[in-house]
Amino acid sequence: MLAPVRRTFLPNRVLAVVPDQGREEQLEELIPLIRGKVAAEGRATAYVCEQGVCRLPTSDASELAAQLAAEGPVSR
Repeated sequence: MLAPVRRTFLPNRVLAVVPDQGREEQLEELIPLIRGKVAAEGRATAYVCEQGVCRLPTSDASELAAQLAAEGPVSR
């Protein structure tokens, strides 16, 4: 799932990798945007969000690549 992210130039973006279990509460305190984001069916799951609105989560690398391609640069 990281391959599409590594191939895409994403200035001004945040990538948060959250482990399956363990330190979720600590991480949610540090990074509130991960609150409520869970792995679908135990698989790596990506959430592409902009200004607090997320696209449907995906566990498919091709779908993630398409979602990332649809995102443009952050404007001020």
